[in-house]
Amino acid sequence: MKRLFIAVSLNEENRILVGRVLKELEKYSLHAKIEPIENVHLTLKFLGNTMEDKIDLISKRLSEVVSRHDRFNIKLDGYGFFPNEKNPRIFWLGVEDVDRKLVQLQKDVEEAMYRIGYEREGKPFKSHITLARIKSNKNIIRLVEGIKVLSAIKFEPVQVKYIVLYESILKPSGAEYHSLKQYYLQGEE
Repeated sequence: MKRLFIAVSLNEENRILVGRVLKELEKYSLHAKIEPIENVHLTLKFLGNTMEDKIDLISKRLSEVVSRHDRFNIKLDGYGFFPNEKNPRIFWLGVEDVDRKLVQLQKDVEEAMYRIGYEREGKPFKSHITLARIKSNKNIIRLVEGIKVLSAIKFEPVQVKYIVLYESILKPSGAEYHSLKQYYLQGEE
């Protein structure tokens, strides 16, 4: 049994900038678990515990999905809270769908996984990158005010070239993510 999810990983330039944001978050003394930079990604679909003999079928379906999608651009921009800043549980960095292709890719991944037995998400897709999992409201007001400082870190658009099937291994120190396979979108290098 493997705990799996499908995601877009960040390029090195944006990973460095997100790392700066994460360092800045540490200054707010939040009662939160700030994501380690190596875990930062954009989730398209969480699959959860999956029998290993199903991985080949998942892989086949993902290969079919990417064969119908061209590479596209996204841009990291804006910050927010789930469900909201009065009752924050997640602090996130927004992802702008520059070419308006991310949402369709996510829908196609969702549908492909539904057809092989995974439940559909109960809520609409909101493209974001989780930066921190908030445990209490301690210093949240400072963070809300500090979003202006975080917004000074500017991200350039980046081309999404592939999606990744990840395994999430839960450990006492937190989850570790391992790339099982990359699925390349259509287009030239």
